[in-house]
Amino acid sequence: MANFTYADLSKHNFKYIREVLQDIKSGTKIKVDGKMVLLPDNVDIKEIEKLIKAGKEQPLDKYIRSQNTLLWTKVDKSKYSKIKSTGGSDKTSLQEVGFLLALDSLVNSKKTLDLATYIPSKKLKTKASYKDVVNFLAENDDWYKASIDGAEKVAGNFKQLTSYEFHHDTTEFNKIRKMGKKLSGLSNEDKWNPADVYLIKRLNLPTDNIIEYNEYIFSDGDVIGISLKKSEKEALHGAVALNVISEIFKGPKYSARFTELDDKCQANMTKNVKALRKSKIPVFVHADDARLSHTIPAIKPESNNYFKSVPVALEFLADNTDKIEEIAKAAILSAMSISPQSCAHWKLQGGDLSIMPSGQQLVEIIRLRIKLNGDTDTLIDFKFNKKQMKLQLRSKGSLPQFIIVKAAENPTGLLKIQEMK
Repeated sequence: MANFTYADLSKHNFKYIREVLQDIKSGTKIKVDGKMVLLPDNVDIKEIEKLIKAGKEQPLDKYIRSQNTLLWTKVDKSKYSKIKSTGGSDKTSLQEVGFLLALDSLVNSKKTLDLATYIPSKKLKTKASYKDVVNFLAENDDWYKASIDGAEKVAGNFKQLTSYEFHHDTTEFNKIRKMGKKLSGLSNEDKWNPADVYLIKRLNLPTDNIIEYNEYIFSDGDVIGISLKKSEKEALHGAVALNVISEIFKGPKYSARFTELDDKCQANMTKNVKALRKSKIPVFVHADDARLSHTIPAIKPESNNYFKSVPVALEFLADNTDKIEEIAKAAILSAMSISPQSCAHWKLQGGDLSIMPSGQQLVEIIRLRIKLNGDTDTLIDFKFNKKQMKLQLRSKGSLPQFIIVKAAENPTGLLKIQEMK
């Protein structure tokens, strides 16, 4: 780890300089130029603390540069910035609890999170070491800012949060998730509800059925579940295997039957493309030539995964021309951890706080796009909550998966499936 720079003096509300001064006052040795030493007692601590209290960066910077006693740019930074391992907190937990620290400070101390002075209130409930979280936020300005922005959004949206406890990976947190999984019959807790934190006023969980349980968790007001994403770029919308969806619709298991574009593969792809003319949703083709006898033999696969992707995807879709829309909706909702048994929750993504509902009401399928140009993916364009996205069907080394991608496309030059001869 490098030494401090003068730019570090004011970072995180003067966190680093405060901690160095504390070590000087307590007689703790500090690593300077690779050696552990006691900094001289003639460092004017009172003057430096006075400048810190004033909160003015330039006077402090000027003063430190003029003093030879503090040796600021020779002090090793590692002790004051590393994440300690004592709490055993993984990175994801540090990110999630970072949001709770910011919310706790804003709601219960009525101020923006100050990493140098923050002391958690009794309302913060987590197994993670808050000191580890503070260190993580100090070293990751993007997550610090995201935590502050998120806390402000949540505090502005929900009233009387002083009545709530803020939970992450606690007994109550896990009790909510385990009961949701049990009553819903879904494969894991995140499929039922992917909330990363719960704000809890009181807990009186109904246990009779999933409908009452979901109603209590989302609508009663005792519990607020929030899924955290730093930004749209960070959002991982999820994936689900093709054969999982096939099983839901009582179909067979599919496998990659071709390894090259030989006559059998070409015949199989041609047959399946023609079958898709019967699709109940619009189907378009990425191809330069409407003649399948010319287009398919000319395909030059761009990936080693091509034969695990396109031929398998075409066969699956051709077998299900009468229910492609239903299949697409099921894949989208499964990848998003949304199903009729899932629980609605709040999603905090960047500066946007929105409701993620259960059910299919917000999914609109626009079209299916087949690529006969060597690309590996087959695409379904759709809208979720009026926002256009796309569903990829492709292999990433194994059999195809449905993968949700945030970026929408408006390609030109597409051929309608009915034009393909």
